Amino acid sequence: MESGCLKAKAKCIRLLPLVRFSGLSASFHLLRGMNRIVLLNAVEVGMKVVALSLLAVFVLWLGFGVTGAVWADFTLAVGTAVVLVVILARLGVGGRPAIDRALWTRTWAFAFPTYCAGVMTYLNYRVDQFIIAALLLTTLGAHKMRQLSALRGTNPVSQAGR
Repeated sequence: MESGCLKAKAKCIRLLPLVRFSGLSASFHLLRGMNRIVLLNAVEVGMKVVALSLLAVFVLWLGFGVTGAVWADFTLAVGTAVVLVVILARLGVGGRPAIDRALWTRTWAFAFPTYCAGVMTYLNYRVDQFIIAALLLTTLGAHKMRQLSALRGTNPVSQAGR
C-alpha cells in the first residue's frame, strides 16, 4: 500500500513544474493584457536579480551545489507567486469578469480575418507538400515497378495487356 502512495506522490511531484510555469505565465499574461508593461518589466527584472542572488547564496556562499540550485528555484517560484498574487489583488483582478461588447466586436472584426489568413497560409504550405508527395510517390512507384520487373526479367507493359 505504501509503494502505491509513494508512486502517486512521485507523479504529483513531477507535475509541479508544469503547474508552476502555467500559473506564473497566466499571471504575467494578465498583467500584459491589462497594459501594465512597466510593472510587468519591473517584476521580471526583479525575478532575475533575486534568482541570481539566491543562486549565489545557496550555491556559492553556502556550498549546497545542485540541492542549493533546486532550493533557490523553489524559493524564487514561491516568492514570485506571492508577489504576483499581491500585485493582482491590489489591481483588482479576481472579481467577476466583465464583457465589453463593443471591444469584443472590434477584436473579433480584426482577429477573425487574421486567424483565417494564418490558417490559409498554413494550408497553402501543406497543400504544396501533399501535391509534391503524391507526384513523388507515383514516380517512385513506377520506378520501383521497373526495377522489380528488370529483376524478374519480365516487361510490366506487356504483362498488363494479358
